[in-house]
Amino acid sequence: MDTAIRILEIFGPLGAVALAGPAIIFLCFYQNRLGL
Repeated sequence: MDTAIRILEIFGPLGAVALAGPAIIFLCFYQNRLGL
């Protein structure tokens, strides 16, 4: 989780949301493909 904190420090909240948004969507899509 150190990386997430570092991203927050560098990019700020908006940058973190911009990076996390696509990642969360990808994870949801990936889990649906696997049937989890």
